[in-house]
Amino acid sequence: MKIAIIGDMHLGAFQADERREDSFIQGKEAVETAIRENADLIVLAGDVFDVRVPTQDVLAKAMAIFRLAAEAPSKNAKIVELKGKDEKEISRTALSGVPIIAIHGNHDRRGKGLVNPVELMEKAGLLVHLNIAAAVLEINSEKATIHGMSYVPEKFAKEVLEKFNPKPIKDATNIFVFHQSIGQFLFTDDEHPSLMLEDLPAGFDLVVDGHIHWSAEHNKNGLNFLLSGSTVSTQMRNIESERKKVIHIFENGKLRSIPLATQRPLYYETIDLREIEPDNLRKKVVETLNHIPQTANRKPLVRIVLRGTIKKGFEAADLNLHKIEEEFRDKFILHIGREKLLSKDGGEAKDVLEQLLSKHVSVEERGIQILQKNLQASGYDGLDSAEEFFNLLVEGGQDAAYKFIKGKFGGSGAQGLRGSEVGQ
Repeated sequence: MKIAIIGDMHLGAFQADERREDSFIQGKEAVETAIRENADLIVLAGDVFDVRVPTQDVLAKAMAIFRLAAEAPSKNAKIVELKGKDEKEISRTALSGVPIIAIHGNHDRRGKGLVNPVELMEKAGLLVHLNIAAAVLEINSEKATIHGMSYVPEKFAKEVLEKFNPKPIKDATNIFVFHQSIGQFLFTDDEHPSLMLEDLPAGFDLVVDGHIHWSAEHNKNGLNFLLSGSTVSTQMRNIESERKKVIHIFENGKLRSIPLATQRPLYYETIDLREIEPDNLRKKVVETLNHIPQTANRKPLVRIVLRGTIKKGFEAADLNLHKIEEEFRDKFILHIGREKLLSKDGGEAKDVLEQLLSKHVSVEERGIQILQKNLQASGYDGLDSAEEFFNLLVEGGQDAAYKFIKGKFGGSGAQGLRGSEVGQ
């Protein structure tokens, strides 16, 4: 059996700027490539959407992409067994053409009891959604079992995986797909994963992890592990400039990758500075940009990281980085990062917005983080409650959110939160 694996698609990313179509262009190519390769099945490794409540326009474009698979020549697929999922949740049309099996990631995840956009695609009959569940499919007399664990907060991931305890099914190709951080593949201290490679289940033909946006393979001690990467660049990290965006084909126990032709080139450059002045900074940036090739059809992505010190008497704001970015916007999609730049007194020249942009943290995620801190300060620790409270604020208004908190804490706890950062 030939199985196509597609990493984080982030459909709908960058809707406010000129990259608004990138996720759809590259997502469409990924699905079309799977069909062209005559894949029997497509597996999506989470973060299918960029936000948990996409606009109608984003949903419509996503549906058009997934319909390509549904309208492809039929593989005559059927589900012969389900574990952890009711067959009534699956439409017959979800198995039309080339079936898609998907999990949701941290960007798609919504609070308990709320439909997330991947589940919505399932309700539309375009895919099968798995969350702590497994589906055994039969295609042309061959069987494949996809075991799916959708995203959970990192600190709970190990516990949830142990309780799930997925086991390979006999006489089938077995793939376990999940969407979490893995300790061995993190280069920053921003996340605190509870999972390591040695925690992953044994005996699977392939273990696939989404969430991390570059592709990598690890085959050791009986573990055949794949970081599926992403189909679109969201963070503009150095490692993403070194590794192409791809889809993966798994067949007869072997993996191969196919680069996406529509991806924008990504260049990552570091400029070392010493007591820099604004005028000299512009000269150094221009010198760097002059060495970057331009493409005829799609502007390259360029991230320049400034590292060093600003001359005494100047502040980071004096560098006017936004003006430099605007000056070259006709040639490049340019971002100049100052997170490694120090003023003469040793202070870091970065702000909250810079940090959020570099990590691609959505406003929703940041809001939930703030809510959770307030809940913890009030003596309640639970991400599901933070997410549910956040969604009530967004969709139900402050009164509904107040009733929710009152039910959790009683009157005194609710009054304390009502006047805090959470309720404002």
